Amino acid sequence: MLSPSASEFYNAGLNTAEKLKMSGQVCRRADELPPILQRYLAFCGITGDECTREVQIEWKNAMLKFSPRRHWTHIRCIQTNVLPEPVRLVYMKTLLWNFIPFDAVDEYIKGTGIMLIKLLNLFTISKAAGPEMDKAELVTILAETMLVPAYALQYYISWEVVDDLCIKGTITHNHITASGLFHFDETGYPVCFETEDRYYTAKNGSYRQYKWKAYLKYSGKKHAQQFSAVWQMPGGDYEYFKGEIAKVSYVPFITYDTKKVGGIQSLPA
Repeated sequence: MLSPSASEFYNAGLNTAEKLKMSGQVCRRADELPPILQRYLAFCGITGDECTREVQIEWKNAMLKFSPRRHWTHIRCIQTNVLPEPVRLVYMKTLLWNFIPFDAVDEYIKGTGIMLIKLLNLFTISKAAGPEMDKAELVTILAETMLVPAYALQYYISWEVVDDLCIKGTITHNHITASGLFHFDETGYPVCFETEDRYYTAKNGSYRQYKWKAYLKYSGKKHAQQFSAVWQMPGGDYEYFKGEIAKVSYVPFITYDTKKVGGIQSLPA
């Protein structure tokens, strides 16, 4: 019996995410955040008087480099993030050598991180999982506060000021904790995230702990326009993903004040 195809695996994840996004949710207010983060949320049009349940990101001109010496490969990429409980689902598709279907699912759901790769949408080439992947996928959600700033209002993420243009974020979920540094430019936009909690998967399936960085570029909109991800390896930097963010869509929500100081509770729309 064949294992589920990549698309079936992804759709199963979406079904679970649909249930988790309806969970009870309490968000902090924006004025509880470090000033530089408050400023960024204001740039993005987030007042702190609302709770976001789900965000969908549409990518364009997305590209992967499968190893440091390989050429860039164009991919189709769709992404869903859930906020009441940290969830991340990314589905990537391309044709290797222009004729072999390649599908990959990158997910963190209910405390479990998995990177699944299939050829012909059926045959499993790789399925990275385990404690290292759980932590790596969770810290990726933390990093994506730069793409989904409403994550900053969730109580499973805590913040610490390092200096005027740098803050440390720490995310804790399902007994897993990961952290990283956010660097801001003089105008108040986050331009880089760095962490050592995202593990690199070697060809033999083992995990290596290299510094991982994500970079953003802006052009005046309420969200970043360009994103790239880089491993800082002993032999030099390995930029393996880059893409442009075409659209960020927020799911409707309803909010009301709670008795908890600083809290906003979200109900299903």
